[in-house]
Amino acid sequence: MNKEDFLEIFGTPETSQLVDRNLAERFRGLVPDDLVDFWIDHGIGAYAGSFYRLCTPDTFYPLLSRLLANIPTLRGKLHAVGYSAFGVVDLCHENGRIFSFDVQFGALTDQTSRRDNEPPPHDIADLYALAGIEMPASHEEAVSRIKLGPLSVWDELAIGASPETYRNYIGEDGRRLPSEVMKLLGPISANQIYILRSAELENIPASYVKTDIRDLLDNILSETVSVTEFITENGMQNTHAEIFPVQLR
Repeated sequence: MNKEDFLEIFGTPETSQLVDRNLAERFRGLVPDDLVDFWIDHGIGAYAGSFYRLCTPDTFYPLLSRLLANIPTLRGKLHAVGYSAFGVVDLCHENGRIFSFDVQFGALTDQTSRRDNEPPPHDIADLYALAGIEMPASHEEAVSRIKLGPLSVWDELAIGASPETYRNYIGEDGRRLPSEVMKLLGPISANQIYILRSAELENIPASYVKTDIRDLLDNILSETVSVTEFITENGMQNTHAEIFPVQLR
């Protein structure tokens, strides 16, 4: 997906806030150029009924500087570009890789490695047959034709901007969590998110409160950050995680 695809599917942000050109240009070279151009032309703001927001990287710099202080390969190299109402932040690495960060629980995931190491579908022959396309005789060529291309920042933003993402988020009470939390606490404004009050509570609407992003550091529920990447072993996609301590206080 590219910028034009994203605009065609999702349009411009709800309650758009234009980004000053001088501010936007500060991040050119740190995030993709077409994202900087998008901020200048269309601004930042909400999607999916305010369950997702585009942001400029400075929104999360104070938080990231604390949480990633003990991770030398990532410290100062990740730049936030969007976040969900439940505190999952999408980040661009300066080398072009895409990460997602469940901030309250310190779960940082290399989404580029997930895409790069995704195994071919087991029913690849059926997929070709359903599409009415003759499957190449070479298995390697068949896989290369059907394999998704490199992950772009727009692919990651599209997941957050899609209302379908939140319809499938079910709480432990079996109800759709986002809509029920919004009914209970009301919608969030820019720079706010819903957070769990405690890691010991059930994942149900009554366990959530609204907070400002600036106060999020006081509500981190993990003393570590787990950095997960995906690798291919024996034709299977497996996870590899490293754990780093966080000095919260």
